[in-house]
Amino acid sequence: MRVAPKETPRPEPDPLPAAEAEKTPFGNDELQTLWAEVIDHLRQSNPEAFKLLDGREVRLAEGDDLFTIVADSSLLDQELRPYKVSILEWMRTRSHRPQLNCQVIVEHVEREKLIYAPRDKYEAMLAKNPTLETFHVLFPEIDY
Repeated sequence: MRVAPKETPRPEPDPLPAAEAEKTPFGNDELQTLWAEVIDHLRQSNPEAFKLLDGREVRLAEGDDLFTIVADSSLLDQELRPYKVSILEWMRTRSHRPQLNCQVIVEHVEREKLIYAPRDKYEAMLAKNPTLETFHVLFPEIDY
């Protein structure tokens, strides 16, 4: 059974005219500030979306209107879908940028290989300390 996501309340718009807002440059610093506000807002209003987005990196993509949310799995895009519209509405209203949009990009993080076999353990220790090869030659009967 799936519960419908909570509606995110709309913020009061800042008293900055829309024409002036479009003249204001929207760079990475402004995006990071806006993203911090979004996270604070979600912490109070929508804990489910907060859990999904807290600690995620955001980057300004080409142009002023697109930013990316960096994920380590393609599942984030699916899990974010119910909240995406309300979050973008909030951000557009807050920043006075009606064309603001986002996309999720997946960047796979190289993880260290898990070591199970004794030979793999020896090779991992050898990579950290090459002097171990000398001991292996001097004392071949010891299992490393």
